[in-house]
Amino acid sequence: MPQKTARITVDGNSRTSHAISCTQVQSLLTVEIGVAPGRVRALLELEPDKPIPQTVDIDNFNGFRGVANAGVGKAQATFGGSTYTITGTAEGTDPDHPDRAKAASFQIEAQC
Repeated sequence: MPQKTARITVDGNSRTSHAISCTQVQSLLTVEIGVAPGRVRALLELEPDKPIPQTVDIDNFNGFRGVANAGVGKAQATFGGSTYTITGTAEGTDPDHPDRAKAASFQIEAQC
C-alpha cells in the first residue's frame, strides 16, 4: 500500500508530510497532518455532492496560527480519487506581530 501524503500551502509556503491520519465517524471525516513543529487539522462533513469543511485549524505552520470555520475565515473542499483538497482563508495571528490579526490563504491536499 502506498504511503499517504499531504501537501499544505499557507501564504505561498508549501510543505509535504507523510504524517497524516484520516478518521471517519459516520458522515464526519477528521484529517490530521503533522508538519513539525506544527499541525493542521480539518473536520469535513461528507455530503453526497461534495465534502463541506466544518473547521480548519492551522497550528504553528511557519509560525502562523489560524482557523477557518462557520464564524471566521472561509473554506471549501473537493474530493477526487483518494484526495481531499481544501482551500480558503484562515484568520489568525501574524507571527511577526503577534498583537495583530492576519488572514492567510491556504490549500490542503490530503490523501485519505
